[in-house]
Amino acid sequence: NRVYKLVDDIRKKGWHKKPFKWASNPFVFRGLIKCGSCGCMITGEMAKKKYRYYHCTNYFKKHAKSEVEWIKEEDFIDQIAVLLKKLQMPDYVLEELTGILKKSHNDESSYYKRNVSVLEQELGRIKSKLEVMYEDKLEGRITNDIYDKKALEYFKKRDDIVMQIENHTKADSNYYVEATKVLNVAQRAHEIFEGSEDEEKRQFLQFMLQNSVLNGRKVDFTLQTTFQQLLEYTEHQAWLRD
Repeated sequence: NRVYKLVDDIRKKGWHKKPFKWASNPFVFRGLIKCGSCGCMITGEMAKKKYRYYHCTNYFKKHAKSEVEWIKEEDFIDQIAVLLKKLQMPDYVLEELTGILKKSHNDESSYYKRNVSVLEQELGRIKSKLEVMYEDKLEGRITNDIYDKKALEYFKKRDDIVMQIENHTKADSNYYVEATKVLNVAQRAHEIFEGSEDEEKRQFLQFMLQNSVLNGRKVDFTLQTTFQQLLEYTEHQAWLRD
């Protein structure tokens, strides 16, 4: 079930590197962190035209001016690097988990195929009923009004079944690919971050993180559910059991 949850999460959001139009001063952590004391956003500013600092916007005026911390971007980068490195799995764990995913994909594929078979049978029955009803209408055994009413019901059922078949087919073909993508992104998270331009770094962190909070000079980074689960597995070394 946890494996299935990983796949469902990754399907809902995808990250791919794309070219960006650079802002004049792109801040890696722009819009990603809130102040733990007042809930305001942490904003970035340039100092001496080359140093990037972050501080609470203090929008609600809950801090005295002297209390607002100014923190170098490098300090945040060092902190996020520690977190992203923790996501990297030992090779034997990655191989084992990939094997588990492959087996679960085969099980899931069988489930989808059984469902599709049942749906196709139902689709065939609806098609037969529509054909019989049409002949009854032509030969005067039912009125046009009755035909139109019943046909509309069957058309709705048919369209619903066709949609279900399409969803099952997509899920079957995407399952293993998307699950493997989760592991690949987690395994290479620090490498991807380090090798990206500033705006790409921000986009990547936006995909990886949620609800990050600054307390003093330390950021409590919270990963998206998908990656948080992987991190917990890594830290507790519960890979094979899970």
